[in-house]
Amino acid sequence: MGNLRELAARIRGIFGKSRLERELDEELRSHVDMLVEENLRKGMSLDEARCAGRRSFGGVEQTKEAYRDQRGLPIVETLIQDIRYGFRLLRKNPGFTAIALVTLALCIGANTAIFSVVSGVLLRPLPYHEPDRLVRFMQSYAQRGLSPWNMSQMNFAVYREQSNSFEALAAISVGGGANLTGVGEPERIAVTRVTADFFNVFEVEPLVGRTFRLEEETPGKNGVCVLSYSFWQRRFGGDAAVVGRTLLLNEIPTEVIGVMPESFDFPERWPAVTLWTPIALNPQKANGFFLRGIGRLRRGVSPAEAEAETTAIMWSSANQNPGFAGSASAPPPGADMKTLVTPLKKVITADSEKPLAVLLCASGLLLLIGCANVANLLLAKGTLRTREIAVRMALGATPNRIVRQLLTESLLLAMIGGATGAMLAWWGVRLLVRLGIEGVPRLGEVRLDATVLVFSLTAIVVTGLLCGLAPARQAYSLGVEAGLREGARGSTKAGHRRTNGMLVGAQFALSVLLLVGVGLLLRSFQNLVTTHTGFRPESVLAMTVSLPDKKYDSDERFLQFSQSLVERVGSLPGVVRAATVDGLPMTGDDNADGFVVEGNEPGPGDVAPVLSVRVVTPGYFETMGITLLRGRDVGDADREGSQLVALVDETLARRFWPNEDPVGERIRYSWSNDWMTIVGLVGGIKDDEPGDAPKSHVYLPNGQWPSQNNNRFYLVTRTAGDPAAAISAVRGQIQEIDRDLPVYSIQTMTQAIEKTVQSQQLTNRLLVGFAAIAVMLAAAGIYGVMSLNVNSRVQEFGIRTALGAAPGDVLRLVLGSGMRLAGAGIALGAVGALWLMRLLENLLFEVKPTDAPTFTAAILLLAAVALLACYVPARRATRVDPVVALRNE
Repeated sequence: MGNLRELAARIRGIFGKSRLERELDEELRSHVDMLVEENLRKGMSLDEARCAGRRSFGGVEQTKEAYRDQRGLPIVETLIQDIRYGFRLLRKNPGFTAIALVTLALCIGANTAIFSVVSGVLLRPLPYHEPDRLVRFMQSYAQRGLSPWNMSQMNFAVYREQSNSFEALAAISVGGGANLTGVGEPERIAVTRVTADFFNVFEVEPLVGRTFRLEEETPGKNGVCVLSYSFWQRRFGGDAAVVGRTLLLNEIPTEVIGVMPESFDFPERWPAVTLWTPIALNPQKANGFFLRGIGRLRRGVSPAEAEAETTAIMWSSANQNPGFAGSASAPPPGADMKTLVTPLKKVITADSEKPLAVLLCASGLLLLIGCANVANLLLAKGTLRTREIAVRMALGATPNRIVRQLLTESLLLAMIGGATGAMLAWWGVRLLVRLGIEGVPRLGEVRLDATVLVFSLTAIVVTGLLCGLAPARQAYSLGVEAGLREGARGSTKAGHRRTNGMLVGAQFALSVLLLVGVGLLLRSFQNLVTTHTGFRPESVLAMTVSLPDKKYDSDERFLQFSQSLVERVGSLPGVVRAATVDGLPMTGDDNADGFVVEGNEPGPGDVAPVLSVRVVTPGYFETMGITLLRGRDVGDADREGSQLVALVDETLARRFWPNEDPVGERIRYSWSNDWMTIVGLVGGIKDDEPGDAPKSHVYLPNGQWPSQNNNRFYLVTRTAGDPAAAISAVRGQIQEIDRDLPVYSIQTMTQAIEKTVQSQQLTNRLLVGFAAIAVMLAAAGIYGVMSLNVNSRVQEFGIRTALGAAPGDVLRLVLGSGMRLAGAGIALGAVGALWLMRLLENLLFEVKPTDAPTFTAAILLLAAVALLACYVPARRATRVDPVVALRNE
């Protein structure tokens, strides 16, 4: 009860401030009057008694403040006073306020925006029930030089039957799509084929209807589908009666059985899913490793435990049936063959961790530079308030009271700047989400939530304290006499100038770190986009065509369609050449299989090397601009019944025939006994990204391997002019052959390459923006310090001039002082960069972390900026009139 009464008294005290002040004044006056009366009784005159009483009692204002401190009232009371006073000061100095607020808004806004992306992509849990139990499931044979691979239908069936680690285990068919007809215009839609337990893995219920049953994995019973919420709304207007309706997917009747809720999405790097269909699972099929496993672990089971159990299943099954692991014979003891069970969140965000960390660190450096800049502004402003502060202290304000006032002012500045920065961050985040940058997962989940707001508020408070510490320290150390003297002269103590100099040095050191890092990433990006991909992307148009199995149910029909299409498109005006291929570079669409090279057959227990395979029509290499180094291209005569042939690239030739001509050698699929004769050697290409090492490729004639296309292929066209201008004509030729075929994924090869580096390009643009702001802030910082330095040394410069110093001597003196500050910061930053830039090594392409040109450019740029920023104050120093300066002294 006592505590409550005390709290109530304090609250009444805040609102009854005037009454309390009057009572306190009366109380203090009565004490002074008592001392005066006592002095009068001692025989003093009235004036002497009053002076002695006041001296004996002490300062009235100090006594009132001590009384308030004892009562605990000033925490809120003085805070309100300080805020009001701070607002008045900001209004009185619009120039200073605008510069400081813009600086803080940019720095805090950049940090908030980048942290929003980091939080949404890396920190926020996946939007599913108990997401920590969700894992991806793959197979690995690293000792044999193989990348982790997906599962066959046999693999998945055995794991699902024998594993006890998973509450639910499902498989997804890698890639996928279908031609939707019979409902308006023909459309190519993104279809994900999954096993029956897919939705059980995520523990999500349909919004309308039901999900798949186990028996619907059976061939012939899998003609059902579940719609995504967005597709349901777009194509059917949210009509619940869609359940039970039949759609034609690749000419196959498919019944709609359910609709998923709007909140459900599977954040893989595939196109937005339109609908899901069940996989027609064949547990006896050992080849065809196209299933990607996902599972929900049982409670209490770790990924490591699940990995150990499924690895044991893999070994046992592979010993009983070598085809389980895709090898010709059982693996030898000790072979590094195992399963990989990885948390799903890590799989999705792995490639984004380092780039986002770089952006977050860069924005953090920018915030520190901004804090140093605003602290310098506050110090300079504090110099102009030296006399004011000294007078306030003379009137009874304690150093603690002055420090509290200055910190409140800097926090107020940070709060306003931070609020503006938060609005900039909100706009920036919306822009990033709307752009939907290729390669950045979960971007749609990025938003300014409570976590981001807490981060922003913390950044604001820390910024305010960092900006206010130096001015507060200066005020605390300032005495009344020194303050009145320096305020009258407009000068500053040497110690205060050292504080300014340290802040400027810190700005330049941090700017060096930021500039060097940005420079290295820009050089890396330049190397990336200019590296030779092995083909000539300019003037090449690509689009995807998928033929429905029901309509094109034989190799003959498929070959007739592809041959007719290539002939029609190749004869169009402005078209140089046309061809088809089943997997296109720079799209991530890569087909791979095991091959045996004659003379290099794998031994017992060894695995055949896995090579990338492309099935092409005649003219593909000319169309793509891939160099034919030796031998011949595939031809029209390479058809069913003729001698099987293949072409290989120079990467594969260096691997198996390092000093020999591969033409005439033979290879075969690891699962086939039919040998193919190599008839040509072509240049190597880069498949996934320009920075990747070239893969080993085998090219097969479309006429001999039509079934390898799975009725889907890319049509590539080289044009004499702008390839985009040929889109309409090429699409028209496809529609003339089959009007029900939708054409999709239309792009130029230049655009395909740009997509692979789009996220890096965005990162670089943000970093360049941060670096530009940092350079401007560093320039503003040293300019402000040198201006302050010149103002505080006016008398010194006047005396030097009066004693015969030439303007050039004064100019060199001031420039030397400024450049020493900048030089010390630049040197410190360069040393730090030599150590820290090694953390970027994995993000760099064909450039070293200690790249001398990058370091030199950053240092010279900052040195030039520092010289220009120092020159204006230095010129002003040369124009000091010694007569005026000495008269002021």
